Amino acid sequence: MYEGQISAMSSVRDSYPDKNLNFTEYMAVEHSDKPTLLIAKHVSGTVIGAIRNGSRDVVLWNLAADAKFEPRTNNGGCPVCQDAVTIDGNEVTRNLAYYTIAHFSKYVRPGSQHIDSSSPAALPSVAFRAPKRKLVLVVANTASTPQTFNVAYHGKYFAATLQGDAVGTFVW
Repeated sequence: MYEGQISAMSSVRDSYPDKNLNFTEYMAVEHSDKPTLLIAKHVSGTVIGAIRNGSRDVVLWNLAADAKFEPRTNNGGCPVCQDAVTIDGNEVTRNLAYYTIAHFSKYVRPGSQHIDSSSPAALPSVAFRAPKRKLVLVVANTASTPQTFNVAYHGKYFAATLQGDAVGTFVW
């Protein structure tokens, strides 16, 4: 899906429940005039959105390329698709897609299962049961101001605050 609402994946999942959905070719582009990387929008809209709507995974457009977004295939490719890392000689730059995916790949390990969770619209989240029975919750604060919230599970809870345009990963 290159255009449209991420929620459309739920319709596909519901129409073909015996098939696996995979979100491929995820790309996030950062603008060099920004002093910091604001990953909450990307984590929320693409990664959390894809998983909450039935995707088993989110795969990057490309892991690494040079500063000209190469190599590309002879019959096309994306001349503006920034990769997770840019390699320029001996210099490696971690880009927006790297940090977006890093929030998940560090704690949502192979064998983790997406579990049902709920959250307010201003704090999109997704939860997993990781191997060894740990719970992992990724929350994105898409507002520009800090947000305080409670995480509740089986009658216990803890409070957390996320700065504006930030993402938090909680493990317990």
